[in-house]
Amino acid sequence: MPPAKSSVPRLSSTFVPRPRLISALDATAPGQVVLISAPAGYGKTLLLADWAIGRPGSTAWVTLDDNDNVDRRFWAGILAALGACSAVGPDSALHTVPLPTVPSRHPPFLTAVTESIALLAEPVTLVLDDVHVLTHPDPRHGLASLVRDRPPGLQLVLSSRFDPPLRLERLRLTGQLVVLRAPALAFSLDEASALLAASDVAIRSEQVEALLEQTEGWAAGLRLAALSLGRSGGPDPFMQDLVGSGRALSDYLVGEILSGIPDTDLDVLVATSICDQVTAPLAVTLSGCEEAGDVLADLEQATSLVVSCGAGRRWFRVHPLLRAQLRADLQRRRPDRLARLHGRAARHWATSGDPVAALRHARLAQDAGLLSRLLQVHGAVLATSGCHTAVLAALEALPSGCVSSDARLLLVAALSNLEVGHLAAASRLLEQADAVWPDDADPDLVTLRWIARGRREWLAMTRSMKEEPDVARDAIPKATGGSVIETDVVTMLLRTNAAMAAGQVREAETLAWAATAQAHRLGSAYLEARSTAMLAVLLSLRGDIAGSLALARRAGEIAPADKWRGTVGDAYASFLQGYGALLQSRPEDCRRWIAAVDSVAATAPATARTEMATVIPLLDVLRAAARFDLGEHRSGLEAMRTARLGVEDGRVLDGPRLAFVALVEHSAAAALGLRAHARAVTEWAERRVGVTGDVLLMKAWGPATIGRDDAARDRLRPVLDGSVACAAPWTPLEAQLLDCRIALRSGATSRAQHALERGVALAGAMAVFRPLVMAPATVGALLAESLGHFGDGDELVRDILALRAARVHVPPTIPLTERECDVLELLPTLLSLDEIAEALSVSINTVRTHVRSLHGKLGVNSRADAVAIARRDGLIPSAVSDPRLAL
Repeated sequence: MPPAKSSVPRLSSTFVPRPRLISALDATAPGQVVLISAPAGYGKTLLLADWAIGRPGSTAWVTLDDNDNVDRRFWAGILAALGACSAVGPDSALHTVPLPTVPSRHPPFLTAVTESIALLAEPVTLVLDDVHVLTHPDPRHGLASLVRDRPPGLQLVLSSRFDPPLRLERLRLTGQLVVLRAPALAFSLDEASALLAASDVAIRSEQVEALLEQTEGWAAGLRLAALSLGRSGGPDPFMQDLVGSGRALSDYLVGEILSGIPDTDLDVLVATSICDQVTAPLAVTLSGCEEAGDVLADLEQATSLVVSCGAGRRWFRVHPLLRAQLRADLQRRRPDRLARLHGRAARHWATSGDPVAALRHARLAQDAGLLSRLLQVHGAVLATSGCHTAVLAALEALPSGCVSSDARLLLVAALSNLEVGHLAAASRLLEQADAVWPDDADPDLVTLRWIARGRREWLAMTRSMKEEPDVARDAIPKATGGSVIETDVVTMLLRTNAAMAAGQVREAETLAWAATAQAHRLGSAYLEARSTAMLAVLLSLRGDIAGSLALARRAGEIAPADKWRGTVGDAYASFLQGYGALLQSRPEDCRRWIAAVDSVAATAPATARTEMATVIPLLDVLRAAARFDLGEHRSGLEAMRTARLGVEDGRVLDGPRLAFVALVEHSAAAALGLRAHARAVTEWAERRVGVTGDVLLMKAWGPATIGRDDAARDRLRPVLDGSVACAAPWTPLEAQLLDCRIALRSGATSRAQHALERGVALAGAMAVFRPLVMAPATVGALLAESLGHFGDGDELVRDILALRAARVHVPPTIPLTERECDVLELLPTLLSLDEIAEALSVSINTVRTHVRSLHGKLGVNSRADAVAIARRDGLIPSAVSDPRLAL
């Protein structure tokens, strides 16, 4: 055997250490099987080399290659590596065991190897790198035997580009298997920054984030991008086309990744590369392969290059760099096939209920006929439901004659322009539509023109209210003889909408009260209900949840059932009651009201659903939050994430609604201790609403959980003193509770008490109880201890304590490793860290590393606090039988 085969690979000067992964490997135990499975270029070998260098006496290393498909060579390499390990003494039979012709098929040889390893004085780790090269049945059989019959003192570490054909299911069930896949090996932002810095690449932090997003943390992609960046004209143009700009990256994708994929599987990947995500039916449509869904599922299992995602994991997503390479190759070599694939995708989405995707693919297919048909069928609804940008792009892609001669397309274009405030352009388009108006116009076309004209008048009045309020006020119809007419109420509601659109909530509220009073005088129950529902919306925007709920209930009570049921007003009133029920910690009521909104949305006409466009995306958020509050913590949080990502589909939500979407998911992730998830929500919110008080609150939570109280308070201070505006009205309440938690941990009891009193006062003023009900145990304990000191708020505190007692406890998701659990179980004793290290047969430095990790995961700063939190959350028993118990 050449020495290099059993030598640990050397690390280059630009190698970036990855302590989080080393800690994960350190936490594995003798006797376990560790599988590191990820495509080429994810840093498997370098990670294991870095780990093995720190364990020189107990680690044997074998770098496998194609020659190891000769069975004797395979076993000769293993025996040579074990023989070179200092843990294997000179008298071990491993040095002299004879090699049969086919060792893997020779039971006495296999038994002799395992028995010799079992006799070693200390555990040994055998690393087999590049297991995927084993294709012959003989060495595969021998490896399977070694996995199955390994002695307790042998830890097997297998590194492979795909899962080897071994029966690992039983090991997984018994906890004897540890698996690290591509997502775990992906570089974090800090690691990516360190890698680029080590490569002497000058790049801004936001460019690092963009590069990380495009590569999804793929180590080879980052390294090759760094190499290409050094040769490019600068990071900005390079980032716009990562694959096209980086020849080294493109060559690596083709040579190391695509060349190893069978042609039939590769054809499915090529066909689906035109879409960011595909379902199995879409993959079949695009590729023409009936087994396309199975191909993608197999590629996910075998390579991690494909990931299933979404509700029910029915979507498949190919790694973005690989997808970009395939798509670029199509564009360069087969533009005709690329156009056909886009056409297939457009027809698929047109029949599957996603007209926005259908328009996008029809535009890319450059199929004017298909694009025109899609716009005629779906254009009006899309233009008025927040998808006007997609409609405008599709209209621009059509030949000018297609639009100018078609009244329906002209009206669709007018509606799209009205959505972006282009009043003059819309007016011209309406005039053109009149000029080509058909004599036999169908009722739908007539209705479409009526809607377009009405929206033009609404926009004109909105502008006049901003620019010439006196003129606009004079334009309101007046009743003759001083009597109230329905036009007065309708016009007042129109002005209310305009004030809301201009962000003038107080003025809108005044107008809505006036409309409600006039409708009451007129005796029109329907208009009074509509005005009352509008008032309920306005009160919810400024945080008066109690008032909003009362008005929403009143709207439903006074409305004539035959006219009200199934209307937009009915949907808004039900939505507000569901929203209020969630904020008051009544999740069952929330689900009931959301079901009522679903019922309205399912039966409402298209125009009504268009008006409900800003409510519909929030239904899934409320539904998911209610599931979480009812104890479905994991599935509820995942549903919140799916709902939040669903907001990306082009619907336009304002700041308060976007803040609501982010805050409920962030609080759920925080309750479960999922820092990465919470950070992702925070970043999403910051991109969409800016640095509001809500975002600062979420940013403060991270350092607060790891004891960085000063950093947390710095971020929280503008929220507490009101110097930064909050989009969600209850954010100041959440900020007081977080400040209370920080103060409790630092021993500032007086400050904690004052923060809690302010929080209770805010909760009472807004009738928002959920933050107090969901607050951590430390805050809840102070709330109970302080009962009787809240004055008028004591009754509210009693109700909140009752709700806390009734709710399903949220167990924090703390991903402790097996070795961290071992250390945690010994922390309540009088054993010193040195004695704990001796008891666990590990070094004192290893114990210290685990203790630091435990402090971070539990959000504490001391051993006593770690024990207290672990007992509270059931991570260790509440009492320990060991008489040396001290903490």
